[in-house]
Order: sequence, then structure tokens, then C-alpha cells
Amino acid sequence: MAISFSDIKKWVADWEGPTLEFKNSVGKNVGRTICAFANTSGGVIVLGINPDKQFTGVQNPDKASQDIHNIIESCKPKPNIDQQFIKEDGKTFIALSITQFSLSQGACFFERQCFVRQGTTNICLDGDDLINFLKNRAVLNCEEQRTTAKLEQIDTKKLENLFKRRNIPEENLKGEKLKHILAVLHMANYNGEFYIKNTALMFFANEPELFFPNLQVRVVKYSNTEPELDKIELDSRIQGTIPELIDQTFSQITKSIGKQFTISGTRREESFIYPPNALREVITNALGHRDYFNTQGVLVEIFQDKVQVTNPGGLLQGQTIKNFDKTPQHRNPICYQLLHDLGYGEGLGLGVRLIRKTMREYRLPDPEFYSLGNTFRVVLYNNRSTKKVQAVEYENPRQKQALEYLKGKHMVKSEEYAKMFSVSVPTAINDLNELIKQGKVRKIGKFRGVYYELDK
Repeated sequence: MAISFSDIKKWVADWEGPTLEFKNSVGKNVGRTICAFANTSGGVIVLGINPDKQFTGVQNPDKASQDIHNIIESCKPKPNIDQQFIKEDGKTFIALSITQFSLSQGACFFERQCFVRQGTTNICLDGDDLINFLKNRAVLNCEEQRTTAKLEQIDTKKLENLFKRRNIPEENLKGEKLKHILAVLHMANYNGEFYIKNTALMFFANEPELFFPNLQVRVVKYSNTEPELDKIELDSRIQGTIPELIDQTFSQITKSIGKQFTISGTRREESFIYPPNALREVITNALGHRDYFNTQGVLVEIFQDKVQVTNPGGLLQGQTIKNFDKTPQHRNPICYQLLHDLGYGEGLGLGVRLIRKTMREYRLPDPEFYSLGNTFRVVLYNNRSTKKVQAVEYENPRQKQALEYLKGKHMVKSEEYAKMFSVSVPTAINDLNELIKQGKVRKIGKFRGVYYELDK
């Protein structure tokens, strides 16, 4: 973005904010602000403006530029910065446009300190605040942590399935070859010194409970529709590796729920109350995305009208309950890859559409998702629920016309949709939201600037 002197004058009138700061000259505070902007929402720093809002200009632009270069070198990783020189009335101003770090870049540190922007202040994070920030950006994760486990505590029988799926010869299941393969799969370090990472134990330990007391799933069944202690019919705790937890939890739920029976002609047929693919996907997501730093396990609650799965670990930075299925982030990327290699899940994020689709095919209400601070919850309703059932792939005449319109016009606002089809704005929004659920349309922007376009 090209910045002009008229832009700077306008900004000075409004003064500083979450994405704007003025400095008279280059100093360490510039480095802290660069770091804070990179870690928060990005922003612009203008040099040559003093605290009294006077346009003093930069005294030595060449030296200032070199100082800025040195500051950027002190940032790890280096942020993306666009530097512009603006001249006016014989004075030179420098504008630094800092791009927000993507989640894949992790977090920015300046001189080994991490800053974030709050209002007009740069906050230095430390202690629990820093740990939580790094966890939310998936920079710090449990799966990468070093363990004191020995190679003998890895069950090679449990590894066999992974080796077969990845076409790794069985002779690599022991000794130095096994150490090398574990390192290649990011489950161990073998660079000068060998040690096993948490992930290897979470998936393939002989006795995973010795290392992870929280590697468990609690299954509670109630005889009604609300959690009441005197209505508990079953309270079971399952422990094991992550693959074992997925299989055993799925088995426990389906056994506890039972099956339903229908009459087709003269035949009595039985079927699952919930689609197995959806149920297994929910369990896989809960164990694949959970926060393993948290001491709690995954909780599965079975009610007469629903199954509710709650796991430690809320949404990651940049995700909301409305966009998390379209902005997949992985708290445990190695765990994600292993689950994929072992044939579990549809992508730990992409599977949300599978869950919704299979629920509709079973003529059941759409699943509901809740971000509850440090936990995440999925609710699957059965046919006893009074929730509305949506069509699997249905477009009403308005929606069909709107999709054709979007192919040519590229975007539409809810008010425009309402006028096009002579319906209320709430009806227009409902139509568009249904197309979003079907993966045909996506919503862009916020508040009055919201518009809809084809989801390509």
C-alpha cells in the first residue's frame, strides 16, 4: 500500500491505535512495536512525528534505515515489513508497514521477548501468558516434548500397522533402523543424541498411562436429557494409546446406545442411531485436536436425545466457531499426520462437512459446535430431538437462482438477496446460511460489510 503525506496527516489527527504508532526516531520501542504488530493484527509505524504531534521529520534517513535493518535482524523470525520514504517540505518521514504473522510462522520475538498489541500499548508476555499465547498459535505443543522413555517402551506390534500403510519394511522395527525411522516420522530426535518425543508414546507406548494420566476418555450415560448425578446409568473410563482410545470409545458408545429397529416391508431391520462415520469422526477430532498439556481427558456424555463430546483445548488463534472448519489449524500436527496415515478421520477439520452430511442422510438434525474457552464441544442429536432436520442437498428456487447469479456477479449482500426475491432480510440470511452449510457459498467480511460469494 502506497502511503502519502496526506495519509499521515489524517492519521496524526486521529493519533495512535491498535494498528498505528508514531515515533520521533528509531529506538528499541520501534522493535517492540514491530514485534507486537506482527503478533497481533499488523500495523503501521510512522517515523518523524514527535509526541506533541509535530512533524519533525527523520534527522538522518540513511542512518535511520540502517537502524531499522538492525532492529529487523533482532526479530526472530523476521517479520515482513514494507519501508517507504515520504518527503514533504524538505523533511523525510519513514513509514513501516508490518504484516501480521500467519499462524504457520508461529510467533515473533524481539531480543528474545514476545510482545503483543493491546490498544496503544505493547505488552511483553511472560510466564503463563506467554505459554498460553504460544499454545494458541500451536507454536508450543505437547507432542514435540522430549521424554526419558527407552526404545523398549515402544510397542513394535502397534507400529506394524503404520509401517504397512507407509510401505516401510518390517526389518526397520528394531535397533538403529527403528531410531532412524522414528526420527524421520518426527516422533524422535536422532541428531547427535537420540530421544523419544511424546507423540511416539501417545500412539505406540506399551503402557501409555505411565506417561500420560490424561490420555483417557470418560464415557457417561444418563437416563434423561440433562446431566444429573442420580440419572447416571454408566460411568466408564477408557485408557490407552490414541488409536486404542478411538476404537474403544467408539465401541463403548455404540454398545451403550444400542441400535434402532425399523420395518421395511415384511422385514425388521436394525441400524445405528447415529451415523457411524460421523460418530467416529467426532471422536477422532476430539483426540486429535485436544490440548495434551491439560490434565483433563475427553468427556463423552450420552443422553436420550444426543451425544455430547467435550475435549480440552479451544479453537486456535484466527479461528472462530463460524470459520474453524474452513480455516483448519493443527494444535498437534504430528498427531494429525499419524491419524491420517493410520486411516482415522477425514482430515481433522475437513471432516466437519462429512459429519454434517451424514447426519442429514440419517435424517437427523445438524451437529452443533461450541467453543467454550479452553474446551471444545460437539453435539450430535438423534431422532428424539426436537431440533429441525435439514435436507441433505436441497436448494429452493431462490437459492438456485442466487447460485446462478453469483456465477456471473461474484458476490451478493443479504439486503440485495432480499430485494431480488421479495423476502425479508432474515429469510435471505437463512437461505444464504443454508448454502454455507452445504459448502456452496461463503461469507466474507463483518457487520454491514458482509457479503456472500461462491465457495470455490
